Amino acid sequence: MDQFRTIVEIPESDFKISYHSKILMLGSCFVENVGKLLVQNKFNTTVNPFGVIYNPISVGNSIQLLIDNKEFIEDDLNFANDLYFSYSHHGSFSSTSSEECLKSINTAMQSASLDLATADILFITFGTSCL
Repeated sequence: MDQFRTIVEIPESDFKISYHSKILMLGSCFVENVGKLLVQNKFNTTVNPFGVIYNPISVGNSIQLLIDNKEFIEDDLNFANDLYFSYSHHGSFSSTSSEECLKSINTAMQSASLDLATADILFITFGTSCL
């Protein structure tokens, strides 16, 4: 036995990401970490405009909201524990003021809708869980 490991040759891909690529990233905390590195290294990247989302249905709903260029209104918000929030967004968008909550949500949504329409790359990850 000459080797204690299996060597796997992976051919170089024709698909390349460059500084000219426009990237939209949606999904789990993995997207947050990879996206942070891309942003730090000056790639044109939008990371989780809804905050961290884990399941495929939420990711699909989020993409549809971006395609529809949805503008959230006060009726779209919920109120509990003295905070306004949207079930479509991570808790980081919550606020004690409905106006502030809507402003942060709609600012992110407007920008991300344009980013999706012009993106070269849509990078999606889902959460993992062991049952």
